[in-house]
Amino acid sequence: MKIIICVFMYLLAGTASAALISSDNTTINTTGQSYSQSFAVTPSLFSDVVLSLDVFGDYGDDQLNEHFNFFIDGILLADLHSSAHAGFAAVSDSSCCSWHFTGDVSISNTQWSTFDSDGRLDISWTNGAGVNVIASSNYVNWSLNGVEASNVPAPASLALLCIGLTGLGLSRKKKTT
Repeated sequence: MKIIICVFMYLLAGTASAALISSDNTTINTTGQSYSQSFAVTPSLFSDVVLSLDVFGDYGDDQLNEHFNFFIDGILLADLHSSAHAGFAAVSDSSCCSWHFTGDVSISNTQWSTFDSDGRLDISWTNGAGVNVIASSNYVNWSLNGVEASNVPAPASLALLCIGLTGLGLSRKKKTT
């Protein structure tokens, strides 16, 4: 019986794993730098998508000109600057200049289905016009990760597996008594 339970737990543990959808690492090397990329995706392949951001640069006190914005298909998912960075860890080397933002944005399955429905994703980010290059170490790193639909078993399949394993366990128990 213990073996059956271990096999069942192993099957469940391996069913949902995060997969990389896309990512990019860009060095900030010009004032007001921006980025855009379009790529194909398979509609309905991913769920529980998370955008991870790691941004370091000149996001000081001038909120109108020193900010970072991240978009998917033109929809703003992150607006970061020195005084607004909800959900993100923010560390500054001083009160005026370099800020390091790290964090995740969970994208609802409904929202993700609107992003991937046409089979293309348009990713872009912009730095405000006042975001200057302070050092060669300024950067934007992002990644999109999600659970592949093919890795998640259908509920009916899991139910049949449970019933079968329970039956095996009960029949084995009857034979031993």
